Amino acid sequence: MDCHEDAPGPVSAAIRAMGLRGTVGAPIIVNGQVWGMAALGSTGSEPLPPGTEERIGDFAELLATAIAAATSRADLIASRVRIVAAADDARRRLERDLHDGAQQRLVSLGLMLRNAENSLPPELHNQKQQLSDICSALSGVSEDLREISRGIHPAILSNGGLGPR
Repeated sequence: MDCHEDAPGPVSAAIRAMGLRGTVGAPIIVNGQVWGMAALGSTGSEPLPPGTEERIGDFAELLATAIAAATSRADLIASRVRIVAAADDARRRLERDLHDGAQQRLVSLGLMLRNAENSLPPELHNQKQQLSDICSALSGVSEDLREISRGIHPAILSNGGLGPR
């Protein structure tokens, strides 16, 4: 609009109160939604230069592109955070299940075998040795499972999580 002197309405009144005479504006549309507006005002009595409307329109499109890119980047970062959190939760759940399930059953089985070994009379030395060997192997399996469990959930994630990039 080249002149707001006689224009009706509160917007024109506000423009006059700012001392502006001529204005041009263009909507900033991001992903099909109006995000805002880019506007330019002039205090001079002469009209704005030719092509001003087109330049403001181009500028609004440039802003829309930048805003969409920033929004997409923020969405991507949030998505990555959700993926890492979900993977971390899955690792913790697996670690807990290994500890509370399989490892506990192996320990219980080892205790039962030690009881069976200790209940055999001394003259069954070969059977006692077999049970002792089985108990030792079972302890090794339990330790292997403990190491696997520790490897599933790296200590750096337990201590401080992932730092910002």
